[in-house]
Amino acid sequence: MRGVKVRVYLDGEETGRGSPIHDIASAPNIEVRRKARGRDLMHLKSYQVDGVTLRTGSANFSVSGEVYQDNDLITIQSSAAVAHFREAFERLWIRPDNQRP
Repeated sequence: MRGVKVRVYLDGEETGRGSPIHDIASAPNIEVRRKARGRDLMHLKSYQVDGVTLRTGSANFSVSGEVYQDNDLITIQSSAAVAHFREAFERLWIRPDNQRP
């Protein structure tokens, strides 16, 4: 992952003890923040790759969400769509009450 910047923004309830996020949060080039506990749930399930591809959909990143539930997954090849996503993500990322796991 040389030169790749990975930022993960999670719901405040998703990072308790035993959560797999603790394993990746200490990896190089990965920065994790979580929404303050007690706020409405973080329900966004999207990410962008290389400024061109946007992945979004209804599935949670879990075994049940990926294997057992009926969900959708959409990929969009559009730098304009990615730019809009980045703006929205940045607003979430810089919230002053965000916490780190």
